[in-house]
Amino acid sequence: MEAVGSTKTEDIQCASCGSSRVTITIEACKFPLTAPNGVEVWLDVTQPVMRCPDCNMEYTDYLGEQARSEAVYQYLYTSMRTLYEIHKEDTVLIQKLQDELKENEGVIKVRRRRLETRS
Repeated sequence: MEAVGSTKTEDIQCASCGSSRVTITIEACKFPLTAPNGVEVWLDVTQPVMRCPDCNMEYTDYLGEQARSEAVYQYLYTSMRTLYEIHKEDTVLIQKLQDELKENEGVIKVRRRRLETRS
């Protein structure tokens, strides 16, 4: 983890030992997101990390969880947007082919009738 900033606070007590000497460091780190198919992606997040010098406990709280949740949301949104942009072109192509088929439907019917009458 890379420290972005550090502050000391008297208002927070250690979740383990109750000490009030907890420091909060804002840190940039990576965490894994694993898809149901087993593909793992590492996401970047900046989150507060609490450290207690009395018991050597290091932990994050609900703010860290919110930061990780936001990172997951942003990743999924960006991925879905990218897929949409890719497949939007496919949708346009499919629509063009359907339109051409409708335009040529009469020609296709005439050719089919000619083939049927020949046999």
